[in-house]
Amino acid sequence: MAEPSIRQLRHFVLVADSGSLRSAAERACRSPSALSLSIRELETALGGQLFEPERVPRISDFGRRCLPMARDLVERYDEQLRTIKAGAVSATVTVAVLPSFASRWLPAFLSLFASRHPDIALRVVDDNSRNIEQMVLERRADIGVLSRGPLDRRLDAEGLISDRFGLVCSRRHPLSGRKSIAWSALNGLPLLGNLTHQLLLGTQVYRYVESPRLFIANMTSLLSLVADGGWVSPIPVFAVPRREQEVIAVPLVQPAVEREIAVIRLRTEGLRSPVAAVQSAIREVVMSEASSGSAFNPDRCDEA
Repeated sequence: MAEPSIRQLRHFVLVADSGSLRSAAERACRSPSALSLSIRELETALGGQLFEPERVPRISDFGRRCLPMARDLVERYDEQLRTIKAGAVSATVTVAVLPSFASRWLPAFLSLFASRHPDIALRVVDDNSRNIEQMVLERRADIGVLSRGPLDRRLDAEGLISDRFGLVCSRRHPLSGRKSIAWSALNGLPLLGNLTHQLLLGTQVYRYVESPRLFIANMTSLLSLVADGGWVSPIPVFAVPRREQEVIAVPLVQPAVEREIAVIRLRTEGLRSPVAAVQSAIREVVMSEASSGSAFNPDRCDEA
């Protein structure tokens, strides 16, 4: 069976994005019949139907599962091709980061790195810790920044900084003026669950978050609901963007629970020079916050 080609994957993404075979054909500078044949060949290679058999292409369940991966492959191909054509860039490093890192440190990291290493291109993606670990293991990312938990033994990890879980609520919420809140006070509150609660598995406080009224995976959506004033959620303090004005994180105590942010890479890969440069810049930017005293300091909090 023939392997899927980047051309076929590009055609699939075009049709999925356009919602019209004719429109996609115009963008691809191909006839609709040629584009249709390309899609059929891709379906044969993948072993599944990407679109429902209708006049106007409607993506199938199989197609929806394939689309993010196909888009990623096309984007990576285009990026690498631009790098080759440019000729001036000697390496490309893919960095997978937590949304916490993206919102808090990414601008400073990119500015620092670009000024020091104009010959190294970066590709940055953000995801949750579980997916970041998998991306590094599968070599889809050269380096990752995640919330450290039990890690695969094939990975090297360097701890960067720790922050404490806090109850994130609207600044209008009655609890927003507290200096700290005991975990037991969460009973009866309208809690939003999120992926960071996986870090609490096995701890004595997990019982307070194991049955949320609503689960929200996306942090932006979660903070938007919290800002409306009704919902609250226990999350690590650094998950709240610096410029967030509508919500506040009140430290959770009795007990205080911390998570560690770490940078990971494959141990078997060794530390190539471009990856070492990325890791060094990440370390410098994050540690500068810790040394400046602007990082979350548990000692400044009173017990509830």
